[in-house]
Amino acid sequence: MFFSKRLLLTATLPALTLGMVALPVVTAAPITIVNDTFDVGTPPTVGDDAADPLDVPWINVSTTQTPTRSIVDDSGGIGSGNAQQVLVGNNTFLGASGDFSGLVTGGTLALATGDSITVSADARYTVTPDTNAFGFRLGLFDSAVNGTDSAYALLIPSGSNAAGLQFIKDNEVGGDDKPAGGSGIVFGTSSGTTMIADTSPFSATLTITRTLTGVSLSGSVGSASVSAVDNSGAFTTFDSIVIREGNNSTNFRFDNVNVTFNPVPEPASLALLSLGGLLLAGRPR
Repeated sequence: MFFSKRLLLTATLPALTLGMVALPVVTAAPITIVNDTFDVGTPPTVGDDAADPLDVPWINVSTTQTPTRSIVDDSGGIGSGNAQQVLVGNNTFLGASGDFSGLVTGGTLALATGDSITVSADARYTVTPDTNAFGFRLGLFDSAVNGTDSAYALLIPSGSNAAGLQFIKDNEVGGDDKPAGGSGIVFGTSSGTTMIADTSPFSATLTITRTLTGVSLSGSVGSASVSAVDNSGAFTTFDSIVIREGNNSTNFRFDNVNVTFNPVPEPASLALLSLGGLLLAGRPR
């Protein structure tokens, strides 16, 4: 459970200047919501292990096709101990979603203007992956929005497809492939081509920032990055992570799943600090 942004303000001096008055720059401390390494528990599980306050329960993203998911030692692969393994068989669009609603006040994280949320994870295929432009997906969604998927995800090409990174906005109504599955709006152009062509581990990051008109998105895998905006019916509430494949039937593993909330200072707090700076400047010397 995290606390109000009012309790998480920090100040660094000096930085801003109003006339001859030096005012502090006010920043809000990032809040770690999820840090799931699959290493805590006796033994660690894909569920909510009581010994780990920042892990989350993971479930299948499909209700009709069921992958085999388990915790395995991947020290020789991703290299940080245990990982969650997803065996998909011959099926596509499979993976897992992690529910962090129990770790945020009210069950859903709602972004105010300027707030951002970041999800990151390490992953790797266990064999050479299928070739697909949207082979692997890392995203965030709101499971509480009835009838739609309400997800954003970073799309990562696999196999020999070097199309580059993109985003998907999945607002499909119904369907079994939710969230961030086969249907949705694909947008964004990568700064460089990238693909996951073998069993080497990779790190992926997705950040969603609320703006005055919608949201901005940024994503990266290694040195490749992509950014875009969504100003039409943007999603601004989230309670779950999605890690899955697209039209790809290759087994994979993932680890070190993190979700971080980056709030902006509230206007009232900024006003109080500015007033304090002015009062201090007016004191006789």
